[in-house]
Amino acid sequence: TTLAKLISGLLKPTSGMVYINGVNLQELSSREIAGKIGLVFQNPLHQLFCESVSKEIAFGLKNLGKPKKEIESRVYEILKNHNLLSYRDKHPLTLSEGQKKRLGLVSVLAMDPEFLIVDEPTLGQDLSYLLRLKAILRELTAGGKGVLIISHDIEFISDTAHRIAIMLNGKIVADERAEKILFDEALLKQCGLVAPAIPRLAKLLSMSPALSREEILAKLMEGKRTQNVTEAQI
Repeated sequence: TTLAKLISGLLKPTSGMVYINGVNLQELSSREIAGKIGLVFQNPLHQLFCESVSKEIAFGLKNLGKPKKEIESRVYEILKNHNLLSYRDKHPLTLSEGQKKRLGLVSVLAMDPEFLIVDEPTLGQDLSYLLRLKAILRELTAGGKGVLIISHDIEFISDTAHRIAIMLNGKIVADERAEKILFDEALLKQCGLVAPAIPRLAKLLSMSPALSREEILAKLMEGKRTQNVTEAQI
């Protein structure tokens, strides 16, 4: 979380520099940083303060100096796409914890930042929204956006991230492709982590690294077809 605040400009480093795409963060204004980097807080109460859901989404757009009509159109689009239309006039603090987390996310997404940081995004969310969240994050990366997920939910990370960095005692102890990290049981144990179910199953079945359930199922089905063909030949 401290690292996220440093990257987003909320904290200033006591030593060293923070660069985003080769630009020193200290050379940018608060508005320029907000246009480039979006941070979704772990605790939505640290982020939500407007008197309605729609005003919460509009707040960042107003700070970026967007025209009124564009703000209205963007707010409506966000509310509709994230099933929040019926809550548009509700006070954010009257929402459930899960809904507050969603509102914090979409308020940042509305500003269309180049780089998104989400801190513990899975807390308080049901399965249907987690699937939606994965789709949102994948869509962002496919569109050329940078996404940094800070999470202790290794199952979610294993099914979402392409690259994983592990921090231990304030230092990065590993920074590799996701499959390499998730299949390194010694490293995970050293960091107090347990490998997710899918990589453990793949290793148990002596499969090559496969991160998603779809890949595991595809390999299992491929093995089943091969077995059926062999039995038919016999």
